[in-house]
This record gives sequence, structure tokens and C-alpha cells, in this order.
Amino acid sequence: MFSVNSDNDIDVARILKAKRELYDAINHGEETQCKGCPFLIQGVWDPLKTLKINHLSIESNSICNMKCTYCSDTYHGGVKAKYSLKKLLEYFLENNVLAEDIDIVWGGGEPTLMDGFEEVFQLFTHKLKPKSNKLFTNAIIYSPLIEEYLKNGQLTITISTDAGTKETFRKIRGVDAFEKVFGNIKKYYDAAGGGVTIKYIFTDDNFGFEEIDNFLKQINKHELNRCDFQLSSDFKAQELNNEQALSIIHIYKELTKNGANTCHFDDHLRPRWNRKIKEIYNGNNTQNNELKLIVDEFSKFKDKSFIVWGAGQLGYMMVKEGQLLEKSKIAFFVDKDKRKHGKLLCDVEIRHPDFIKEVDYPIIIAASKFYNEIYGELADMGIGKDRIMDSLII
Repeated sequence: MFSVNSDNDIDVARILKAKRELYDAINHGEETQCKGCPFLIQGVWDPLKTLKINHLSIESNSICNMKCTYCSDTYHGGVKAKYSLKKLLEYFLENNVLAEDIDIVWGGGEPTLMDGFEEVFQLFTHKLKPKSNKLFTNAIIYSPLIEEYLKNGQLTITISTDAGTKETFRKIRGVDAFEKVFGNIKKYYDAAGGGVTIKYIFTDDNFGFEEIDNFLKQINKHELNRCDFQLSSDFKAQELNNEQALSIIHIYKELTKNGANTCHFDDHLRPRWNRKIKEIYNGNNTQNNELKLIVDEFSKFKDKSFIVWGAGQLGYMMVKEGQLLEKSKIAFFVDKDKRKHGKLLCDVEIRHPDFIKEVDYPIIIAASKFYNEIYGELADMGIGKDRIMDSLII
């Protein structure tokens, strides 16, 4: 929202002013950096009276020890922050702008390469006690600290692999670290017994069935079948071709068949998958029987009503762009954020998750970032897996 050249440039009043100006510009239809974002929700926005930070994303976005084909050269610029994270935390705490239910995401680049990462990570975690603490790492470096927090349930990690062979891994990720990465994933998972999500980003170089089958062999070889899995797409590619769609069906079915704890599509893949389904459903793509079968499965639910867990950007986008989800078919949204209860999203009421137990409608999880947590909460509520909609369909 503004440039920062020193710690003194970060000021609560300045942040609040910049956010208010951005809100006002969006509401008046003016050009902003948010224009064109598919996650921008149309609605009635309350005026920003105070600054309260619910989500803290700490991005080491100019330092990395990989050079992936789907990333920007920015990640290798080596430019470091002009402010201190420790001083920033102290300042935010002094000014009481951090929400009690804050969640933290550590990303990159490679966050473990940040100066003083271990000290800063522990400081933020102990001071803020976040409800969710997520770290995206490439796992080239094994961290005993990450292992410790994984074991204590104070952290979850996501590691992208994107290949089933050393050759493809080197081509996509830019380094020879295929075996090291899989070995470190296994060490983390064996130590913690959970909290590990393995991500596969589909690109033009890794969607072949042979590559996918080799990836599945690596998962089986390292006894990682019961991890959580996230499927994604190269954000630079606007659409999926038929062959990529078939590979996504294949990997999804195999992972779930082999015992994956969860398997879901992220915010990059979901809209592209929805558009592909819509293309086939509307008869504009009738060349492949396997894709038609997915549409046939999809069609079984066309007259159903649903509950959507997640009254945020992804829920809004599913209604806006999805083939299956029309607002007339949504019984209600649910969300844990009390501030949303009783309000409307797409003219549909947002309720507390407890309302799920009062009806038997199928449930759509519309929250990629918190998919695993929501899935676990549904299990804790006694909701059977048969009520949770398959990611291939919705």
C-alpha cells in the first residue's frame, strides 16, 4: 500500500489511512491494484474505524534456493526488508492492532533462509499464539525447529514437489534435490505423524500420466500416502487442456484411493477446473469419455441443495463461476467468524457451523487455505465423509 524504507515508515495511522483509501476507491469503481482480482467480493463493506489485523503473511519473497519455472525472477533478487520484523511485532503489540484469533502464514521464496528465521518464528509464535500457523517450504533444508513445532501441533507445513522423477524435478524446480526433498518430507511426517501437506503444481512439463505415476510411486515408497495433498496449477496458464484435466482426475483418484487424509484443489486450480467442467457441461467439449464421466457424476447433484463452509473469496467465486453452485441451491453459508453471522453473501445467509448438524445437505468446503482444518472439524462434529463433496465435482 506504500513504500517502506525504515522502521519509522510503518505507522498504524498510515496503514489505516491507506486501507480506507483503497476501500473507498474500490467502492467508487476507481482503478486500483485490486482490479481484475477474481477474489474481490461485491458487498456492503463496513467503514474501517480501527486497524485490526486478523491475517499476517510474512513473505521472504526475494530469497530462494530454487528457481522454479512458474515463479518470478523477483524471488532471486536477494533484496532484504528495510525494516525489522522484531520491531514490527513490538510496535503492533504496543498499539493493540493484532486480533486474538490471528493466523500467520510464512512464505517465500524460502522462509527458512530469512535472517534470524528461527528467532523470529519462535517470537511471533509465542507472542501471538496464532489459531493457525502455516509455513510453505521447499524442504531442501531440514529444520529441527520445524519438526519440534510440527510435533507439538503448533505448525503445519506445505511442500511442493511437482515431479515424479529427478529429471522433471530439475527442469521445473531448477535444482538437483529430488531425493533430498522427498527424504525430508518423510522425516517431517514420521516425526509428527501429520501436519504435512504435499503439493503438486501442474505445469506444461509434468502432467503426463507416466510422470504422475512416478510421483505416486515416490509417495508410496516413502510411506506418505496418508499425508494431506493439495493440487494446484501454474498461475501463468489461464486454462487447463484436456490432457491436464485427465491427469488431475487420475492423481486425485489414486491419492484418495491410497488413503490420503485429504486431497483438494487450491485457489489457482479451482477456477480453472470450474471453467473446464462448465465447458464440458455446456457441450463445448465432448471429445473424452473420462471427462464426460465427471460431468455425469456432477449432474447427479444438479437438483441438490448445499451448505457451503467458507463465506469468503473462494465461496463467492464458486457461486460466481461454478457450474454446480447457484445461489438458489445454497441452503446457507457457514463460517466461524462471528462477525459474519446473520449477514449475507450472494444474498444467502451466513450462519454458525453448528447449523450443519440440524440438516443433512451435502457440504462444500470453500476455503483452500483452511481446508484440512475444516475437514477435521467436520469429523469432530460427527459429520460423515459421505456428506463432504468431492473436489472433482465442486
